[in-house]
Amino acid sequence: MPIPSNRSYVGIAKETTRGTAVAPTSSIPVTAITAHDEITQLLDTGLRGSMVDFFTAVPGQSWSTWGCTGFAYPDTIGFWLASVLPDVVTTGAGPFVHVFAPLNSGSGQPKGYSIADYSGIGATSGARYFPGAGVTDLTFKYDAMGTLTYDVKTVAYPSSLVPTSAPTKTFGTLLPTPGYFPTITIGGGTVTTVQSGDIKISRPVTAIHAATGTVAPYNLFSGPVSVSGNMLVVAEDETELLRYLNSTQPSLDINFAGTAGVNTGTILNFHSTSVVYTPADVVRGKDYVEVQVAWKARANTTDVGASTGYSAMKVTLTNALVSGTFA
Repeated sequence: MPIPSNRSYVGIAKETTRGTAVAPTSSIPVTAITAHDEITQLLDTGLRGSMVDFFTAVPGQSWSTWGCTGFAYPDTIGFWLASVLPDVVTTGAGPFVHVFAPLNSGSGQPKGYSIADYSGIGATSGARYFPGAGVTDLTFKYDAMGTLTYDVKTVAYPSSLVPTSAPTKTFGTLLPTPGYFPTITIGGGTVTTVQSGDIKISRPVTAIHAATGTVAPYNLFSGPVSVSGNMLVVAEDETELLRYLNSTQPSLDINFAGTAGVNTGTILNFHSTSVVYTPADVVRGKDYVEVQVAWKARANTTDVGASTGYSAMKVTLTNALVSGTFA
């Protein structure tokens, strides 16, 4: 019998040893999943007196990619944030305040995260682990007429069947965040004309291959962090256009705070001390004039975590999850 897609679910947990899968500690509701194992095929093209191009293949080194889209619930979103911004400092005694920034000490590497992907097709458990996962792209999208959503892409070690039984489901009770929620502050002043936008936090994750005697990569190495985004603004005047024309490089805060009845006491705040508009353009495709702004966050010494150095953005997440949950 066919297996319904709606029975799929995802779990996640931080690992003690990167690449060694662990059972999920949290479940994440998602709306779409992409999972792929990349196996290098080493072709035998030795000539054998026949007009053919290859005769067999030997499997070479392999790795996997995994991604999903979903609503940015202000609890489990911290796992993806900790992978791309692994300097995590938690304070408070409930609610807990988690601050995420680039890790500028040691190797600068995040922990590995085990993703348990249940599709129902695997023997016994119905699920596969994608161990050692590291985020390459984490994009948040908001629209005043919709919800706050995200899209995440990761690179991981080769997947493996979850043994014995299906992963336990432990979904939270928080709600999707409406896209009209954020208080947006640019250059210290509140802006109420932003209709939609996105925030993209990226860092390359390279599968490093070496002669280790196994098919898995020697290492999954996370590179430098970059932060950029877009905003579509109702143009009541030239304010946002002039920030571009005058190279103002203002501060930017996009703050999603829960209210009574919708995630009370939670906060997801994106802060950059300085962004560069790249560019801002006047748009006249509707009955009213708009300005389409593209921005890139500038590295500075203010938005850093405990490892100091430079950072382009600091993300603050307030929820009920205790210290040590994410990193």
